[in-house]
Amino acid sequence: CRDEIAQLADTLIELNNVRVRASGPTAELWPERAAPQSPSADGVNLIDTTVAGYDEPYGLLWLDFAGERLRLAAAPHPKGRRVQLQILARDISICRNAPTQTSAQNSIPARIEQLTPQSRAHLQLQLRAGGQPLQARITRQAAAELALKPGDTVYAQLMHAELRAV
Repeated sequence: CRDEIAQLADTLIELNNVRVRASGPTAELWPERAAPQSPSADGVNLIDTTVAGYDEPYGLLWLDFAGERLRLAAAPHPKGRRVQLQILARDISICRNAPTQTSAQNSIPARIEQLTPQSRAHLQLQLRAGGQPLQARITRQAAAELALKPGDTVYAQLMHAELRAV
């Protein structure tokens, strides 16, 4: 059901006894509605971007997101078209400094809003990147070694993303 919502919905409306409990853009409401309920579950992020161009030799679609240029292996799309990226929380790694010399080519600055224990081994990070909510799932050990806390600015490396045309 979560996958279908992520693929089809631009706006979410939550009802409780025929009354609207919450409504708004999927990208804004999704993280709290789709937060993992078990250690094996994974949160889904929906990131609004705009097509900036296409790199024909490498088959990469260029996307603009909050002043950052993201690259994604995808077919060409018209420049200026609004698209969403769907990214699982487990597919985001966290760096204290802007990463260099890495195969993960997409990295965006983000601010940590909250760290929530998920299991004995994992934490869920609630981030804000480019004004949009973002979740990352990392080990508690990694969070301790990086000394992560709310308010910190970090870099979220997007290890895998899927394109959704809007």
